[in-house]
Amino acid sequence: MVGSPVQPSGQSRRGWERAWLLLGIGGLCAGWWVYGHSVRSDAERVALQSSLAALRTALVVDDMRRAAARAGSAPVADAPGPRNPFDLLERRPANYAGESSAGRLPEVTGGSWVFDRGCACVGYKPHDEEALESPAGAQALWFSLQDASAGTQLRAMQAYVWRGHRIE
Repeated sequence: MVGSPVQPSGQSRRGWERAWLLLGIGGLCAGWWVYGHSVRSDAERVALQSSLAALRTALVVDDMRRAAARAGSAPVADAPGPRNPFDLLERRPANYAGESSAGRLPEVTGGSWVFDRGCACVGYKPHDEEALESPAGAQALWFSLQDASAGTQLRAMQAYVWRGHRIE
């Protein structure tokens, strides 16, 4: 009977070891989930900025093409209303949802671009609205098309901050 009191003690020790192991694995999983969420959010911000750069470049190239056509007295075909900058790209982004208004934004899938002809602006609805820190409560980032002396510009309509990074 000398060995019987040792038996429960050994089982108890193994139980605690398993509990600590499971707790450690759970902690690692939680840490990786938070890290993965952060990486996905940063990747979305970089993709957003890249698309903005492509749209701005397309507007500059289009302005130069129009200026060259005017200088050569070639006719420049202008569609009525504001130009959709997505039409100027060689290929529209896969996440371009088409023309839509700000009022219909809840119908748009997160991670999508839209063009609102009514306000001559481009909008982006993020996957994770919580990543958009300011302005508070914003559901999307909006950029207006503005004619300037240097050509058509795409400017942020508000001061947007995405996880500590300013989006312009």
